[in-house]
Amino acid sequence: MRTRLKRIDPFVWVILAGGLLMKVYAAIAGVRFVHIQLMFHSPINTWQLLDLRLLKTDLFTSLLNLHANPPLYNLWIGLLLHLPGSMRVPVAETVYFAAFLLIGVLTYLTMVLLAVPRIVALLVTTLLVVLDPAQVLYASELFYTTPIAFGMTASAYCAVSFLRSPTAGRAAWLASSLAYVSLLVSAFQPLEALAILVVIALAVPSLRRTLVRGAWLPSLLMALWILHMTISFGTPTTSTWLGMNLAHPTIGFAPPGEVQRLVDQGKLSRQALAVPFGPLWMYGVAPNRVGPEALTQVTKANGQPNLNNRAYIDISKHSLKNDLRFIRIDPVSYLKAVRIGAAIGVVPSDEYFFFSDLKSMTGYRTFYDRFVLLQPSRYDYASFLYLHRGPSPSQVSWTNIAELLAAGTGIPIVVALSWRKRRRYAMACAVPWTMAGAFLVVTTLTDVGENNRFHFESGTIVISLATVATVTAWRWGSQRWRPNPSRTPLGDDLNRLGWNDPAGDPTSLRPDSNQPTSA
Repeated sequence: MRTRLKRIDPFVWVILAGGLLMKVYAAIAGVRFVHIQLMFHSPINTWQLLDLRLLKTDLFTSLLNLHANPPLYNLWIGLLLHLPGSMRVPVAETVYFAAFLLIGVLTYLTMVLLAVPRIVALLVTTLLVVLDPAQVLYASELFYTTPIAFGMTASAYCAVSFLRSPTAGRAAWLASSLAYVSLLVSAFQPLEALAILVVIALAVPSLRRTLVRGAWLPSLLMALWILHMTISFGTPTTSTWLGMNLAHPTIGFAPPGEVQRLVDQGKLSRQALAVPFGPLWMYGVAPNRVGPEALTQVTKANGQPNLNNRAYIDISKHSLKNDLRFIRIDPVSYLKAVRIGAAIGVVPSDEYFFFSDLKSMTGYRTFYDRFVLLQPSRYDYASFLYLHRGPSPSQVSWTNIAELLAAGTGIPIVVALSWRKRRRYAMACAVPWTMAGAFLVVTTLTDVGENNRFHFESGTIVISLATVATVTAWRWGSQRWRPNPSRTPLGDDLNRLGWNDPAGDPTSLRPDSNQPTSA
């Protein structure tokens, strides 16, 4: 055990200590763990959850009949409900705090494996992850935001770790992390996860056998869930809510009176007048009455609509038709919603509406957002709700914008420069870039209003890749003053970290006894 502890990068302990100090400060400042999702009669409707009574008394059957959302968040809440009442909140809070710590550690290790100098990786992780008030605020809510952020961070780390030192065990961790994210959030689908594994196998043929040997079980689990959703609910995705989600930036964002006018003209059906995610009576649709309770229940125990009633499948399909018709009729309105959603995405994540009335840590949050995230003035979320206005240039985080630009434009260049001679390194940059990019594009095109939360969920990948791109640019620039034909911009650091593909065979591996160990 003592030998193992010596192998852990000492900077990891610095990150863990910083996370602990942030947790203590938040507790002193009055931040408390919010667990309304465990209250059977809470007036707050957590749309993503089935009736808590079903999760407690019939968890397995209820999960099999869950079509509205991926199953893992409901599984997590159901498992908590099976604990003794006095243990539920402490266990949940401990797990979320551990996830908060691991997000920082894995962000740091990902950058180190991608050849970012350790001191740079430590400073970036500490400043932009550990000290970010959004990290500790989301970790204080029993919502699925922190689990998603952890899953995205872990997937990026596992991809880089496997591509640097391919083993069946690392392949299993990579596939498991991808399965975890795809079965937790609908913005990243199992088909995308399987596609990533296939692309790795095609790009680096020498890894195929190792990848198959380690990834077959998580891949089989994802394939079985896709098959189950296709047979049971008619969709190869993990959620049937696409139509209702897309209603927010389309019909829900239309100018006053336009939807009524289009309905009167027969261009949209009357269902377009209903509020998205409303009770069944608003749609004039009879509830499904035959089958398991998870599919037939009209209202949950707290009196809120059961959005998993089977009738919502057809409602969402019909809503999708209205949404697409509206986009064809009024593309300008939809593009305006996408623009505003993208702008909200670069607003500091601690200004999410969950925390709009939270008075804890206000001084620290204001200081951090202004001087670290470079947001001159705070964004008033109510301005979007009532006036359909997005944030002004002074209300967005220019640090977030710089990160997105650096990662978005810099990583493709890094991949192109590395592809011929360092294929595994190129793929190690490309896989996280693809994950974060697809996640942000999907959420921006299908939602407006919660986009700064979505940015948070994939934000550590953006931070890591932006740092990699910046460090590569710096090394490239410095090499111009000291030209050395035997070195590439990343040269010696990549060799030291095990990215030394043999010349002439970029898809093969060369043993390297000097590969570093990590936590």
